[in-house]
Amino acid sequence: MKKNVLIWSGLFVGTLIVGILLLVLSALVPNEPVRNHVLESAPLFTVPQEMLGVRNDNHYSAQDHFTDALMAEEAMMIDQDKPFQSAMRCDFPFSGDPIKDLSKIANGEGDDLPVRDYARYWHGYLIWLRPMLACGTWSMVRTFTLIMLSFVVLLCISLWTQRKGVVYALGVCLPILCCYFPQVGISPQFSSIYFVGLIASIVLLSVPHICEDIRWSGGVMLIAGCASSYLDLLTAPMIGLLFPLLTYCLLAKKDKGFYKHVALLLAIWFIGYFGFWFMKWVIGTLATDLNVIESGFHNGRVRSYGYNDDFYTWTTIFERVGELLCEPFIWLPMVIAGIIWICSIKPKEILPNLYLLALAIVPIVWMFVMRQHSAYHFHLLAWRNMIPSIAAVLLFMIETSRFKILRIN
Repeated sequence: MKKNVLIWSGLFVGTLIVGILLLVLSALVPNEPVRNHVLESAPLFTVPQEMLGVRNDNHYSAQDHFTDALMAEEAMMIDQDKPFQSAMRCDFPFSGDPIKDLSKIANGEGDDLPVRDYARYWHGYLIWLRPMLACGTWSMVRTFTLIMLSFVVLLCISLWTQRKGVVYALGVCLPILCCYFPQVGISPQFSSIYFVGLIASIVLLSVPHICEDIRWSGGVMLIAGCASSYLDLLTAPMIGLLFPLLTYCLLAKKDKGFYKHVALLLAIWFIGYFGFWFMKWVIGTLATDLNVIESGFHNGRVRSYGYNDDFYTWTTIFERVGELLCEPFIWLPMVIAGIIWICSIKPKEILPNLYLLALAIVPIVWMFVMRQHSAYHFHLLAWRNMIPSIAAVLLFMIETSRFKILRIN
């Protein structure tokens, strides 16, 4: 075990160094074409949601134009004279609405806009966002992101089909495809965590011996946790956790140490996730004139408890999850799967597979812990934490079913 800890510690440090180097390299991308393409893209962020096939601004399929515009501002505000410090600060002009701010800058009226930092996040998405914006507008970014995410999902489906059968591929990927996949694909913010979870799953599916050795499967989960912290703006981190963990669970041998290994991998992911957050705060504090450690802990408390302890109660999360389960794109496939499962249930398989239902509860626990952030942003982004929960329930049904049409080994 000590040897494994040393390997994982070295892997954490190596991932940290690579992450910093990639941010510095992205900061060296020429600013002029990035700025020109961002300002050319400013009108895209004012497009009404209805034109994107969305019912309203507070629907599950809504695009987060606010954060998209903020990300675009960050991409064009990097100071190439101080690439490391600038990447750690991640300044952007902000007077309350980045969409309006970006429009003002595009119209030559943004000289008096205040500038604020966003140092508590890694903003790792800049490592591909800046190079892409140097080559084209936000429309090109959306198109490329959708194509790449579609490719990753198709590859995941193919590998699941080869390793476990087409029904397992559907159990994992159907929730992704049913939950407004096109809206995710065109959003650099939403898609980042999908790339983390699915690519980690692809690694486990592609290299069979990884799931046979806790050393390597632990390394994959550690990197997935670090990458979730690095790339995701607290959108749906449970996607980065549960998709690779569920992949391990379905591929690993169910020996005496199986459940212990599952718990260990869960802990390793959280160590990587929170450890990478903390290191950003430490490095940001040392590299800039900001107290990022204090800001990080303060904002962590705000996202959990809010400015007022009674602002959002524990029951709010139950209400939000209940509303989500009443949506047709959630309950309809679950009801169909449930009916088939009831007709084919294999009772003796239920107890050994209850751990899948326990994993399905993890995102709800996460949203309890981060209840202020989860409740406030539930309809826009936090609800996607429940997607791997749906996958876990479907996989439980498959693992405990009798008919071969449902279970292909």
